[in-house]
Amino acid sequence: LNPLRKALMELRARVSRDMNMMGDEAFRASESETDSDDVADFGSDAFERTMTLNLLENEARTMQQINEALELMDSNVYGLCQICYEPIPLGRLEVLPFAQTCVSCQEAQERQL
Repeated sequence: LNPLRKALMELRARVSRDMNMMGDEAFRASESETDSDDVADFGSDAFERTMTLNLLENEARTMQQINEALELMDSNVYGLCQICYEPIPLGRLEVLPFAQTCVSCQEAQERQL
């Protein structure tokens, strides 16, 4: 589990950096909005800010999943599907270290949406 913990910690650091940069960008975009006299520039700035905030929201969800995976490691239940309680294949965890479900259960969840 140590390589997977290391991968999660590195991923958490990268996502945190990305979130900080996106937050700064969204803040700058909202500041520049007040300086814009051109309606097209105003619309473009608003669109860019909305996209940045959506990306920031996605990164926040990823950060939550990473933190949950680290908590599962600490509880010695990491790597077990949180739905069927079968082991999640190592290959899936290597690709997506914060995965909390096996592929079958993930597919079933997605079909329900």
